[in-house]
Amino acid sequence: MAKKTIIYERNTHYGETFYVCLKDGFQNTPMERGDKCPFDEYGLSMIAVFVRKNGRLASSTTRWNEALAGGKTLTPQQISQLIGRDFYKIFIPNK
Repeated sequence: MAKKTIIYERNTHYGETFYVCLKDGFQNTPMERGDKCPFDEYGLSMIAVFVRKNGRLASSTTRWNEALAGGKTLTPQQISQLIGRDFYKIFIPNK
C-alpha cells in the first residue's frame, strides 16, 4: 500500500480531532467502483478520521462516504495497516 499522508487536522465542534489521510496520487485514482466498494482503491485513497478527546476512534469514512458501507467504518487496526503506522501514535487528539 502506498504511503498515506496526514494533511489536515482540526478540532471539531464536539471536541474531536479531524484528520484527512490522502494516498500519494489520490487525485489520479479513477472514480470506479471496485468489488470491495467502499473499501476499494478509490475509496481508500482518501480517508477521514475523527478521534475523540480520549484518543479513541469516533468514526472514519472512505472517499465513497460511510453511507455506502452500511454505516461500517474502518477500525484503528485497519487504518494502521493502510497507513503503515500505529493508529494511536499518529492520531493524537488535541487537548
